[in-house]
Amino acid sequence: MAEEAKGVPGLRYQEFLSRLAKDGLSRDQKGPLNLRLSLLDSFMDTKFRNPIDVFSNRAGTLTIIDLTDPFVDPASACSLFEICLALFLEEAPKCGRIIALDEAHKFMKDSSAANNFTESLLTVIREQRHKGARIVIATQEPTISPKLLDLCSMTFVHRFTSPDWMKALQGHLAGASMLGGEVTKTDIQELFKDIVNLNVGEHLLFSPSAMLDVVDGKATKLGMNHVKCKTRPRITADGGRSIMAVQGTPSDSESD
Repeated sequence: MAEEAKGVPGLRYQEFLSRLAKDGLSRDQKGPLNLRLSLLDSFMDTKFRNPIDVFSNRAGTLTIIDLTDPFVDPASACSLFEICLALFLEEAPKCGRIIALDEAHKFMKDSSAANNFTESLLTVIREQRHKGARIVIATQEPTISPKLLDLCSMTFVHRFTSPDWMKALQGHLAGASMLGGEVTKTDIQELFKDIVNLNVGEHLLFSPSAMLDVVDGKATKLGMNHVKCKTRPRITADGGRSIMAVQGTPSDSESD
């Protein structure tokens, strides 16, 4: 069907299933095939007349892709995320777009699918002005991909106690590296101490091009320095209980 399409985007899923049914597959072949199709069906809403609308970039809209599923391994998640990313960026930008990846360490592991997804993200970061898109990545392990750290314009570091993570930051953050000559070994030790002693809701901001000070009447860049910032208290609780920004609305029967 891909060859017949001759470059025309789109796949007629029902026709695909119809052709499979006529393909004369044996019972043993249909077993694993049906498992794959069941997994595929779980990610598709065949009632949508225009599924591509889910990824349209209209101002004020939000699309959440949740691949939390025991049958979806990290490599499969990366492949599916890459497809979603391509669909989201396929349309010409009508407004500013943000692509946010939460808990990235859970799926961006050492696999070919993760590496391909990382390369797609790097391309978006390099072409972000052209695509009107910005990437935000939240992870509990700063080692997911050194290339991503290299291209970060802003890095927010929360509390950690791992010397290995400190070494990862040293290799990819200007403000934590001694290569520039402005940061000494003592500075690194003090920096690590500052990170270890951060409280909930605090972080260190590394952003060399950020204008955060005025010297002699001129705005100066943060450069090799960093600043300590306060965000907000934690709003989640142990056991999965969270304060929601939007509460459920009453049903029609309740409102009556």
